[in-house]
Amino acid sequence: MVSELVANQNQLSRLNSAAPTRCERLRTLRVEENCLGKEQFDRHILENSSISLITHAGNFFQDKDFQDLPGYSAYQERYTATRKKM
Repeated sequence: MVSELVANQNQLSRLNSAAPTRCERLRTLRVEENCLGKEQFDRHILENSSISLITHAGNFFQDKDFQDLPGYSAYQERYTATRKKM
């Protein structure tokens, strides 16, 4: 039962977009300081997962690029709902 996956500083260059959607209890994905491009965060991860926090600083894209991804609004709704509960 994992609610947080920390994969910071691992030189990751790809993410399996189907894996996070199968992890129903996964709420936080931390992938800071890797070698990921924005295309690794596809609609599948942003719309169909239960992840409400993705930390991605230090990869090969800017925060604005992340916000422009298809499916970002669904992720943002989960993020906001989780923050309101706290």
